[in-house]
Amino acid sequence: MDNTTWKTELKFDRCEIYTEIPDWGFKVSFIAESGQSLQLLIYSRIHSAAAIKESFAEVINAPWYELQASPQEQIMADSIGENSINFRQGVETIFQHMLAGSWLQFYSMSNTEVMYIVSLPTTSWQKETVSFNQCANQLPVINYEEINQLSFNYIENQYKLNKTQTKDLVKLSDYINKDQSVVKILIDGHSDKYGNSSQNLRLSKFRADEIAQTLINNSVNMDLIEIRGHGGRYPIASNDSAEGREKNRRVSIRLVKANAKTNNLN
Repeated sequence: MDNTTWKTELKFDRCEIYTEIPDWGFKVSFIAESGQSLQLLIYSRIHSAAAIKESFAEVINAPWYELQASPQEQIMADSIGENSINFRQGVETIFQHMLAGSWLQFYSMSNTEVMYIVSLPTTSWQKETVSFNQCANQLPVINYEEINQLSFNYIENQYKLNKTQTKDLVKLSDYINKDQSVVKILIDGHSDKYGNSSQNLRLSKFRADEIAQTLINNSVNMDLIEIRGHGGRYPIASNDSAEGREKNRRVSIRLVKANAKTNNLN
């Protein structure tokens, strides 16, 4: 118990609280990431997980409370890799019980036997959990991968944002303002091919401008923004159907980080 030490590794988009068990080669981590639910990751550089068929994690009472009823919380691993076991469902509940004083116990089984059972105390983690929770509470609600898949679509001849799009841009702005590695924000406006090509080019630029201004209003550095209007030159769907034209009436946003290359248009 005295040898169990919890540590934290904190970034703007990823917060981790972990402990290591050197004799077993284990590292046990709770990880909070932008846009993701809390996960529990058990990694071993010594023990292969190849023979493991099932793994469970649960909370148990500390020894001095062993006569009290234990919380009935048990979760099953969502995935088992070569040297790691990952839990995603129900991890937040397990973590909250640990904050209240319960210990963590996990065990893994092959087809025929229990391979190992490990219990981890929480007697020394209070200070680290404060830092971890502060970090987790400040995480952006959207992550880099989700941002680069964002597409804002429009009804015909319109460029103004709806409420949902405005909320998405608030989330995006929060991420950009926290990620110091972002060096460029590419905003590409598009239209369908129906109508006058010069008007479509102007409309696509209006759409991109509207999004850029919303980001600036949310404190994003305007010097990072690059706006391009393409009209109907780069369709992603057929303009022969209403559904296809709606997909083509869009603005895409891509964030460029330091040392990243940009080539493709969306």
